[in-house]
Amino acid sequence: MEWNGLRSLFKGNFKINWQLLIPTVVVTILVFIPNFYWLGWFGQSQDFFPNVLLLSELNIVLSVLAGTMLVRSFVKK
Repeated sequence: MEWNGLRSLFKGNFKINWQLLIPTVVVTILVFIPNFYWLGWFGQSQDFFPNVLLLSELNIVLSVLAGTMLVRSFVKK
């Protein structure tokens, strides 16, 4: 998705965008928390937020989003 940005990083053209890097780190941390921890912390409930974090599809989407945001946070624009 971000091939031009990735190529720019390998060429050495980068600048850190802290406003985008900080949310990227938060999303990355959420992605790496296993599902059984979410179950242990929130349990199986009818609330929307805890149950959403148990979906593997959302985990995949957040992983792709975190990767895209990571590349964009280092590329000059």
